[in-house]
Amino acid sequence: MLITGLGIPKEEREEYLDIQRARQCEKQKEYLMNNSPSVVFMLKHLKLSGCEVPRSNILCAPCDWTKSGGFSPDPGAVVLCTGHFLSRKHMEQTLVHELVHMYDHCKFKVDWSNLRHHACSEIRANSLSGDCTFKRELQRGIVSFSKQHQACVRRRAIESVSANPACPMVKGGTSSE
Repeated sequence: MLITGLGIPKEEREEYLDIQRARQCEKQKEYLMNNSPSVVFMLKHLKLSGCEVPRSNILCAPCDWTKSGGFSPDPGAVVLCTGHFLSRKHMEQTLVHELVHMYDHCKFKVDWSNLRHHACSEIRANSLSGDCTFKRELQRGIVSFSKQHQACVRRRAIESVSANPACPMVKGGTSSE
């Protein structure tokens, strides 16, 4: 068992930490799927819409540091990024965000290459998941008292849609609105 990491090669230490992060992610995921009212609600309504989500379709995996989760429409899977969560609440909000995308994909047949469809799903996911609470914005270093929620939802939707391969980028690297 690795306790301090002293005297251990960097590669071995990183491998051990990756295993620990994956275990922690799986443990938190199971807890949320069984005990979080918002996650249980989303899973229930996905099932009622004919899109039952097997536990195997919610994965913990390593990701780049720019995100904490994602939704892949083709297999209908949610990815939770191991080691990227500030707290259980952060993981819960990320899971709900991605489940909103899954629900939209199932219920409304979202065409992810249609930027209006993508933007609508992002607006719903950011607004409904808790991604834009005052506390989450403070954690991001963004402080605003007037129309904070609306500004956050808009900013995060633009960021996500801008990363869509179907989004034409304007000169200077910003998206056209």
